[in-house]
Amino acid sequence: MARSTAPVLIAGGVSFGNAWLGNGHLDLKILVATGIAAGGLALLEQVPGASGFAAGVAWIAVLSVFLITPKGGQSPAANLTKITGGL
Repeated sequence: MARSTAPVLIAGGVSFGNAWLGNGHLDLKILVATGIAAGGLALLEQVPGASGFAAGVAWIAVLSVFLITPKGGQSPAANLTKITGGL
């Protein structure tokens, strides 16, 4: 498995879970985009010297998913704070 695949799947899973459970929107486009991103970054890792770049982009995506507020609701960090009572 490529080094970028797990972070991309984490980002997609968190984003899909946040949209569905946290914000009440069942958005299947997130799953399709996650698959395309995972495949694209796995292909990019096959280019000599681009393995670290692809993995870095994947981890930046994970960080972005947790912190950026989506258009239709709250960020996963805000929803997690709300669920746990502000811990």
